Amino acid sequence: MKNTIILFCLLINIAVQAQNEFGIYCSGAQVCINKNQYYQAFKIMQTVKGNWAKTKSQQDTVDLYIVSCIDGINKLLATAILEKAKSDSLLFVANSIQRRVETSIFDKAVKERIKEWKGYENFLKLDGEGKNEILKKIDTLDLSNYSLSRLPHEVKDCPNLKSLNLLKNNFEVWDSTFFFLSQLRQLGDLKITISPSGFNNLKPEDQRMITGLEIFSKDLNQVPENILQQKQLNYLDLSYCHILSLPAEIKDMINLTSLDLSNNELDSLPAEIGKLTNLTSLDLNNNQLTSLPAEIAKLSNLTGLDLSNNQLTSLPAEIGKLTNITSLDLSNNQLTSLPDEIGKLIKLTWLSINNNQLTSLSDEIGRLTNFTELILSNNQFTSLPAKIGKLTKLTKLDLSNNQIASLPAEIVNLHDLTILDVSQNKLTTLPAEIGKLTNLFKLDLSQNQLTSLPFETTDLSDLTNFNISQNQLASLPVEIGKLSDLINLNVSQNQLASLPAEIGKLTNLTDLDLSNNQITSLPAEIGELINLTVLGLRYNHLRSLPAEIGNLTRLTSLDLRDNKLTSLPVEIGNATNLTGFYLSQNQLTSLPAEIGKLTKLTELYLRDNQLISLPAEFGNLTRLSWLDLSNNHLKSLPAEIGKLTNLILSLTLSQNRLASLPAEIGKLTNLTKLDISENQLTSLPLEIWKLTNLTDLDVSQNKLTSLPVEIWKLIHLTWLDVSQNRLKSLPAEIGKFNSFTELDLSQNQLVSLPAEIGELTNLPILDLSNNKLTSLPAEIGKLTSLIELDLNDNKLLSLPVEIGKLINLTELNLSNNQLTSLPAEIGKLTNLATLTVTGNPIKEIPSKVQELMEHLK
Repeated sequence: MKNTIILFCLLINIAVQAQNEFGIYCSGAQVCINKNQYYQAFKIMQTVKGNWAKTKSQQDTVDLYIVSCIDGINKLLATAILEKAKSDSLLFVANSIQRRVETSIFDKAVKERIKEWKGYENFLKLDGEGKNEILKKIDTLDLSNYSLSRLPHEVKDCPNLKSLNLLKNNFEVWDSTFFFLSQLRQLGDLKITISPSGFNNLKPEDQRMITGLEIFSKDLNQVPENILQQKQLNYLDLSYCHILSLPAEIKDMINLTSLDLSNNELDSLPAEIGKLTNLTSLDLNNNQLTSLPAEIAKLSNLTGLDLSNNQLTSLPAEIGKLTNITSLDLSNNQLTSLPDEIGKLIKLTWLSINNNQLTSLSDEIGRLTNFTELILSNNQFTSLPAKIGKLTKLTKLDLSNNQIASLPAEIVNLHDLTILDVSQNKLTTLPAEIGKLTNLFKLDLSQNQLTSLPFETTDLSDLTNFNISQNQLASLPVEIGKLSDLINLNVSQNQLASLPAEIGKLTNLTDLDLSNNQITSLPAEIGELINLTVLGLRYNHLRSLPAEIGNLTRLTSLDLRDNKLTSLPVEIGNATNLTGFYLSQNQLTSLPAEIGKLTKLTELYLRDNQLISLPAEFGNLTRLSWLDLSNNHLKSLPAEIGKLTNLILSLTLSQNRLASLPAEIGKLTNLTKLDISENQLTSLPLEIWKLTNLTDLDVSQNKLTSLPVEIWKLIHLTWLDVSQNRLKSLPAEIGKFNSFTELDLSQNQLVSLPAEIGELTNLPILDLSNNKLTSLPAEIGKLTSLIELDLNDNKLLSLPVEIGKLINLTELNLSNNQLTSLPAEIGKLTNLATLTVTGNPIKEIPSKVQELMEHLK
C-alpha cells in the first residue's frame, strides 16, 4: 500500500511531452484501462489534457478517462488495504497459535513440579494472593526438547525461579527471550541450561546477563574459550561432557561459587584451580582423578566437595585447610588411609568414605564432633577407635560390609543416633550398651554371626525397623514384645525353631519375615498381629497353621512355600485382603472351600503339592492373573476354572495327571501363557483355540496324535512346544503362524512336513529331531530367518538343494540320519558356527562343503 500511495503522489506531478496525436494516446489509455493498468492510463491522459485536448469535446473525453482511471486506482487501493488487513489477521492468528503452544509447554513444565497445577488459563482466574502463592513454588522449569523459537512469556512471572533448562530448542528470537529474562528479579541467581551452540548464538550483552550456566554436550572434550571469558558467572555446570582436562585459564573465573565437573574424563586438576577462592561447591564426581594438587587447600570457602567415583589412592595433607567444608564425599575411590589432617575439618557434618580400602580410622576422627552422618561402608575395617564415641551429634552411622568383629562400648555415647547399619560384618556379640541408643528407629544387624541378642536390645523402644536376618540366632528374647513400635522385623535365615508368645505384642508390625528358619509351629498369638500386611514363612518346617491366622485380615501377601503343610485351616478364608498367596512345595492334598473367599487374589502358587482336585469355589478367584498348579496329582479341572477370566500372565498345569481339559478352558480369553506339558492328554478340546491372546503354548510330553486345524485361530502365538507327543503329521494351517520365534516338534512320529511350513518366514529356531522324516519339502528354503535347525535322529535320505538358502543358519544338526551325500549348496551357509553330520553313511562331501567344515574346525 505504501508503494501505491507514493506512486499516486508522483503521478500528480508527471509531465510527458507530446509525441503523438490525441486519438493514438486515447487508444493507448483504453488498452491500459482494459488491463487494469490505471496508473499508466492516468499518466497518458494527464499528458493529453495538457498538450492535445483543444476542444470541449476532447476535454470532456479526457475528463471521463481521468475519472475512470481515478476510480480504478481507488479500487486498487481498496484491494491493497484489504489484502494487508488479511495479512495482518493471518499474522495475528499465527502469533496467537504460537502463544498457545508456548503456554501449553509452560503448563507441562510446571505440572512436572506442581501436581495441582490446572493450567495457565485457570491460574489467571485466581485472586492476586492465590496467584503469588502458586508462582512462588516454581523454582525449576524444564523447557528442553520442545523446538521453541522463543521463551514463553509466562516464565517472567515466576519470582523464585532458580533453574531453567533450554536445551534442544530453536531459539530464533533471543532478543524477546532475554527481554523476558531481564524482568526476573532473581536473574543473578538463575541457572540456565543451554547448549554450546545456543550460547554462541547470544549477543555478548546477553551472555553477560547470565550468571548461572549449565552447558550440556556429549561432544565437548574441552572447556569452550568463550565460556572461560564469562567472568561474571557464579555457577557453572559442565557435567556429563567428555572434558579431558581443565585449562589454566579457569583461574580467571574468579566469581565462581559453584563448579560442577562431574561425569567427565579428568585425570588431573591444574594448580590454577586454587585461584577460584570464592568456590563454595566443587563437584568432581565420576572422573579419573588419581591425585589432587596441593593448591586445593586455597579453596578455603568450600563447603561442599564431591570426589566420589575417582581413582584416588591418597589425599594431600593440605585438605585439612578446607576448614569451612561441611560435606565431603570420598566414596568409590581406592583410598587406603586418611591423613590425620582430616581431623581439622571440624565443620564437617557429612562424610562418606564408602567403597574404599581403608583398614582403620585415626583417633583424629574424634575431633569431628559436628558429624551428623558418617558412611564407612564397604571397606576393610576390623575395629573402630574408641574416639568414635565423641561424635555425639551423629544421627546416622553406616558400617556395613566391613570386617568388624565387635563394637566399642563407647558407642553408648552416640545418643542421637537414629540409624545404625552394621550389616555384613563379623559380629558375634553386641555390647549391652547398645540398649542405651534409645533414639534408634532403624537398626540393621543382618549378615553377621550373632548367636543371641542381649536383652538390652529390647530397650530400644523407638525402633520401627529391625533387621537381624542371616545370623545364627536360635531364639528371640521373650522381651521382644517391648519393641511395640516395630513396623518391619526381619529375622529370616537364622536357626529359630519357635517363636515366643510375646511376638503377639508387636501389634504395629506390618512386615514380618521369618523365612529360612526351622520353625515347626506358630504360636496362637501370631493372630494378634492385626496390622500385618506381609508375612514371610518360606523355608521352614511348618506342618500346620493355627486357626488364629484368620485374624490377620489385613494381610496382602502370605508366603508359605517350602514347608510341610498338609492342610489349610478354614479360617484362611478370613484373610480377604490377600493378593499374593504362595503355597508351593508343601504336602497339600486338598484345599478348603473357604479359599474361594480370597477374591482379591491376583497370584496363587500351588506347585509341587499333592492336590488331587480343586474345589468348585476355586472359580470365585476371578481376579487371578497368575496361577501355578504344576506338579500335583490333578486328574481333572472343575468347570468353574472358566470363571477365571482375568488370568492374563500365566496358567501352569504341567506335571499332573490330566487326561482331558474341560471345554470351559476356552473362556480364559485373556490368557497369554499356557503350560499343560507332562500330562496324559490325548487330544485338545476344540475350545482351546478360543484363547486368541496366547503367545506361549506348551503341550509337550503328552499323548497327542494330532493337532486340530483350528490351531490357526491362535493368531498371537509366538512359541509352541509340541515335543514328545505322538504326532504323525501337521495341519497345513501351521503355515499361518508367521510370528513364531520357536517351534519344537522333536520326539514325535512325523514322516513328512506340509509344504506350508515354508510360510514361517520369521522363524529363528526349529527343532525336528527324533522323528521319522525321510525328506524335507523344497519350501524349507523359504525359512530364511532360521538360526538353528535340528534334524538329528530322523531317516532323511537326502536334502533339498534349497537348504542352501538358509543363509542365516548358525547351527545345523544333521546327525544320525541316512544321508549318503550332502548338497553342494550347504557350502553357501557361511554363517554356520556348528555343522554336525555324524552318524550318516556319507560317501562323498562336495568340495565347498568340505571347505566349510574345515573352516569350522
